[in-house]
Amino acid sequence: MRAFLLAQWLSIAGPASAAHDVAAGESLWSIARAHGCTVGELRAANPALVEPLQAGARLSLPTPPRAKVKRAVEPRAKPIGPTTMTPSATPAARPTRPRPRASTPGPLVHEVARGETLSSIAKRHGTTVGALKALNHLRSTTIVIGQRLALAEPTPQELPPVDVESEARTEDLPPPPSARFDLPPPPSDRSVRRGTTASTSAPATLVGAVQLPRDRAYYLRHPKRAWGLPHVVESTRAAVIAVKKKHPGVHRLAIGDLSAQRGGRLSGHKSHRNGRDVDVGLYFRRTPESYPQRFVGADAAPLDLPATWALIEAFYEQSKRAGGPVQIFLDYGVQGEIHDWARKHGVSKRVLREVFQYPHGRWARRGLVRHEPAHDDHLHVRFGDPPRSRRD
Repeated sequence: MRAFLLAQWLSIAGPASAAHDVAAGESLWSIARAHGCTVGELRAANPALVEPLQAGARLSLPTPPRAKVKRAVEPRAKPIGPTTMTPSATPAARPTRPRPRASTPGPLVHEVARGETLSSIAKRHGTTVGALKALNHLRSTTIVIGQRLALAEPTPQELPPVDVESEARTEDLPPPPSARFDLPPPPSDRSVRRGTTASTSAPATLVGAVQLPRDRAYYLRHPKRAWGLPHVVESTRAAVIAVKKKHPGVHRLAIGDLSAQRGGRLSGHKSHRNGRDVDVGLYFRRTPESYPQRFVGADAAPLDLPATWALIEAFYEQSKRAGGPVQIFLDYGVQGEIHDWARKHGVSKRVLREVFQYPHGRWARRGLVRHEPAHDDHLHVRFGDPPRSRRD
């Protein structure tokens, strides 16, 4: 009898709140995307949350709200008044023609897995390396894990209808979900820094941006220009906090521009339009006088090489997941200084090859970190498209 009553009580009380055990490398953002909720809902469900997340920690998942059932309402029939029309004069109903259904397309994109090359992907899908490069506007054969490559041009039937009253789309906006893949990185800041005129294309619209919150681990140089896509903001914050945990004595890190709240052109940049770019300063042995209010070059003060490598390493680990960094721009000479320190302190040759362009030449098409002029005082980190969630 007691067992029967207990079963009845459990059926009324409903299932217990779900939980998630944190795995190595996971962040609040990736967990929220995996379970179809937001970072704010996760924090609200875990008041005693400690960041950065520890592997093995258990998080309570927010209870999904009950779906509201909408009662179907039958359309009201239009009142028919008296008519003098004879049956022969009654207009015949127009026959409805069935709309032709679009044929189900084959796979349009390919997500790069570990060990794959552009050549192996082309062979697998019956195409060529040149065709893949042209279709995805790639300037080299370098690809990264999690990158999505277009395999065919989407046809008009596969694209959702465009609202002509909405703001104009630009190349900085993500493509429709049915044809979403990683586009080539937008032009760097080099031409602006050299004094040339920036592109005059229409400004992009950044939808769903969040502002990087203030934190003791870093300093926001321009809070009004610190807006980005949620996975960019969460990943940037997680990387800096990870460095602070490894090296508690480091100074506050200077954070430069991400994007404006609604995206579009940002003064001083040709990129930073779509919430996927962030400028991050460097770590020094002693805090320079004007830092972190301003970026300081690596030649002006001795770098804190262990902390700076820890920052790059954190972004490198994030690059292995969908939506992580796809490129980091840093002066070639500064790369060399950090590379040599990391090699002497036990970092494997494989990791160094995957991370740095150095020592293969400043224009070599290899490595996550690439040379870019006027980037000797900060890292320019460019993130990929956000991974699709269960809600998409």
